[in-house]
Amino acid sequence: MPTEPVHDKARSTICATFDEYIATLPRWERDLLVYVAEHFCPDSSLYELLQQSNVKILIASDGGHKDDYGSFGWVIGTQHEVIWDCEGVARGYPMQSYRAEGYGRMPLLLFLTHYIRFYNIEPAAGLRVTSYCDNSSLLKAEEAFHTRDVDSASWYLNPDHDVIMTLSEVREGLPFQLISQHVNSHQDKERAFADLTRPEQLNVLADHRATAALDELRAAGQTTEFYPLPACRGYLRDGTGYITSREIRTLRTELTEYELRDYLQKRNEWSDEVYDSISWPAYRSASAGLTDSLRTFVVKLSHGWLPIGVRERRCSGTTDLCPQCNDIETVPHLYRCQVRQPWRQRFLIHLHGHLRETKTAADIRCIIIKGIENWFLTGDTNDPDSIETAAQIGWFQVLKGYIPYDWTSRQETYYRRQRKKYHTGERWTKELIEFFWTHSKTLWKDRCKVAHAPGEDSPDNSSARTRQAALLRVETAYAHAPLMLAHDRRVLDVPLEERQQSRTTELLAWAKTMLPVINRSVRDARAQLRTGHQDIRSYFSNATVDTTDHAEPIPTATSPSTRPNVPPLDIRQRFQSARTRIATISSDIRQYFPGIADNAT
Repeated sequence: MPTEPVHDKARSTICATFDEYIATLPRWERDLLVYVAEHFCPDSSLYELLQQSNVKILIASDGGHKDDYGSFGWVIGTQHEVIWDCEGVARGYPMQSYRAEGYGRMPLLLFLTHYIRFYNIEPAAGLRVTSYCDNSSLLKAEEAFHTRDVDSASWYLNPDHDVIMTLSEVREGLPFQLISQHVNSHQDKERAFADLTRPEQLNVLADHRATAALDELRAAGQTTEFYPLPACRGYLRDGTGYITSREIRTLRTELTEYELRDYLQKRNEWSDEVYDSISWPAYRSASAGLTDSLRTFVVKLSHGWLPIGVRERRCSGTTDLCPQCNDIETVPHLYRCQVRQPWRQRFLIHLHGHLRETKTAADIRCIIIKGIENWFLTGDTNDPDSIETAAQIGWFQVLKGYIPYDWTSRQETYYRRQRKKYHTGERWTKELIEFFWTHSKTLWKDRCKVAHAPGEDSPDNSSARTRQAALLRVETAYAHAPLMLAHDRRVLDVPLEERQQSRTTELLAWAKTMLPVINRSVRDARAQLRTGHQDIRSYFSNATVDTTDHAEPIPTATSPSTRPNVPPLDIRQRFQSARTRIATISSDIRQYFPGIADNAT
């Protein structure tokens, strides 16, 4: 984009009116001056005042900011009159009050520059114009940059440096002395307008102009385009547009923010439109005021990281059942468990009271109450094809704090219609999010208290959750009995029902000791099946061991067909060899016990 000059000193006055002259200016200047208006003053005009040295010209500017919108307003007057005023749109992202205030001073100084040039005015010698602004940080930054001795790269890291650089360059072309002073803002809230000083009165008038422009801008709900300021030598951009402030933060966090957006969209099955329909400014505002404990809970709740049943089962192998109803415990189940019906009733009562206390519009209040009641009953997930924004986001996600921006906008309109001076839609949304988070934390505490309290059927003081996990581990161990080697099953001689009557600590100790043995036995059994090896007892299926008083059959193998490829002759040969070895061993042993040998003969 070609660089536009801040102002062209060689521009010739060829237009018939000042409005036509403004229409010939570069786009960014035309945008700032398009709504200038002159007030009829029979005693004096700005044209005459600029040529007098003994007059006091007063100018004041102000800015407004809400959500991603910004506006400005300014007035020019004397001790008794207002001569000119203007309002307009402050542009840039991220928008903040500091930038909006700077946008208020830029068009004011630009207007005076172009007014003097258009009418070819020769200002009086020693003419002084006093300007007033209620943002002292802006005045200090402007003065520091304007009076700098050496340019430094660090200036480009300051907030909204493009506005400060433009103000400095415009001030260099002013043909009079500019005096900047700070004035307290919103003094009309404490005193009557007639009791204010003249600078305070002018600041209030400028604030009214900025507020009117901001209200119209927010009502339209359209995205504002940014026009680069030519005094700035470079801008940072991303996929959505220009970044005019907090560049370092953007470079550090922009990539992770995009990754987080992709993660949330995939996890919650949101489209780009659904994601953008959430009131993120209010969500960030609510998050900023959280305590460390509540912040940890909110993060875990939002991303499904609470140590709930299904997550405990996946991470530690314990039970995934609800400690109160024995259903599979998920995060939605935390709200919809049949045992928590009294909590749901109390929650809806408190929610109804909160919505009335915050002066919620009746239609929004009805949507919220009925939507949450229906989710408690059905547990429906988000519906991308629904015409309601809350249904597209998902009512469970609403309970997590993802509030539709449509509610914020409609509540803001309701407040303006009801003339609620200190109420805003964003503040209402922030308080609703905090309400949901606070009651969700209370619900989680109640669940943990029940899960970790001593169980009614526990023979010791162990919690219901701990005993439930211990019983599950013991049941799992007994369930592996058919897979173990036969001679290892003696570790399970005690019946399961009898074992379950033991103390929780005994169950955990038994499981800790025996589970490795059971696992090893299962692995050995699988290895035998895989390699074709059989227990040695399988080779004595038809044999008996002779003793002094009786003959006892050799135990048979549980699966004689394990090695079907072994020839019968080979089996008989192995059997005969085994009998020979046993007889040899018996005779060798008897030689050490003569009495036994004599009796045997």
